[in-house]
Amino acid sequence: MKVRIYDVRGRLVATLADAVYAAGNHSVVWQSTDRNGAPVPSGIYICRLEAGGERLTRKILLVR
Repeated sequence: MKVRIYDVRGRLVATLADAVYAAGNHSVVWQSTDRNGAPVPSGIYICRLEAGGERLTRKILLVR
């Protein structure tokens, strides 16, 4: 399973998960930081989940 956060320009902001997980429910939390641990500004971001050959993409709004 891969869970990644991108900015609206398509640049990778953070990777929340990139591993093999057993079947079942799992959760990840984005602390609104980039790959270096620096806080990101308010705005629209794209969350992309890839698992089992499927892809799911959603817009998220970060408001500080």
